[in-house]
Amino acid sequence: MKLELISFEGETFINDNVKLINVHTLAGELTILDNHHCILSAIIPSVLYIDYVENNSDFSKEFAVGRGVLQFNENNCKIILDTVVGAEDLDFEKAEQARLDAIKNMEEIKSQKNKIDMEAFIEAEEQIAKSLVNLKLSKKNN
Repeated sequence: MKLELISFEGETFINDNVKLINVHTLAGELTILDNHHCILSAIIPSVLYIDYVENNSDFSKEFAVGRGVLQFNENNCKIILDTVVGAEDLDFEKAEQARLDAIKNMEEIKSQKNKIDMEAFIEAEEQIAKSLVNLKLSKKNN
């Protein structure tokens, strides 16, 4: 099957010989193989696994991803995401600092005596989720 993995920064991964795609969606964990039925699904922060063939050799690749959309139709898969970080590009210390900063922001928002800024709270919550995915993947690859 063909996969186009695209982030807001541009094309991240394109391959015409993908054997397996595994990611977490709002409905749960999803694994796509050749000839999967058509699907359109929202992706949540998670680790995206890809098995593919290149130069007659099997490879696997892992990405820490944020929120996005997956569309699969006729053995063509397009995934568009707000953030995509390859396992080889993850920095454990940076991910841990992002998690700590997000927790601090969330605590500051919760401690406000006036009205809580729900948009800022949700943004901090989202940052925690993304940093936890980055930490999970960086620990696995170290």
